[in-house]
Amino acid sequence: MGFCVVMIDNRGAANRGVNLEAGHLKYRLGQVELLDQEYGLRYCAQKYDCIDLDRVAILGWSYGGYLALMALAQMPNLIKIAIAGAPVVSWRLYNTGYTERYLGLPSENEEQYLASNVLNYVSSFPTEENRLMIIHGLNDENVHFAHTKTLINKCVQERKPYILKVYPSERHGFRNIDSMEHFEVTLLLHLLKYL
Repeated sequence: MGFCVVMIDNRGAANRGVNLEAGHLKYRLGQVELLDQEYGLRYCAQKYDCIDLDRVAILGWSYGGYLALMALAQMPNLIKIAIAGAPVVSWRLYNTGYTERYLGLPSENEEQYLASNVLNYVSSFPTEENRLMIIHGLNDENVHFAHTKTLINKCVQERKPYILKVYPSERHGFRNIDSMEHFEVTLLLHLLKYL
């Protein structure tokens, strides 16, 4: 279909040991990972002839959805389309066991919580239509739908366009083949039309 797919394991990626997974991200969620993604993408574009840096989409689920949102806000000239599936939006709304491993207690690290909160970057989202797609299952037991609800409210407040695809019967990871196929077709059609 003419797409070049690049997957970059940035600092913080799983199964690389404690120093790479937690050490680089401690107090810097949504910062070092984006630098690595941009560097890796630009490296691949320079090395391989199949990457058009004027037509870049980023797709992520869960933490990857969080990174897709942060990338769209912080690199809107590089990222043309962000597809954020079940994205963490505010670490205050997420699992404290996971969050506090990287950010510590909110009462002790207010600056880090603010710097890693997507809601503080929504004003930087592009104003053009079709550049942000949000996907979420209503029965998500991990990243609760409250994240997406909060994000949408902020997009409305900031007058930022978005596309929302809700899967009423799905959880954090899709389990129904019909939902998976619907999502894949929706994704491909969107990219073919707007990328």
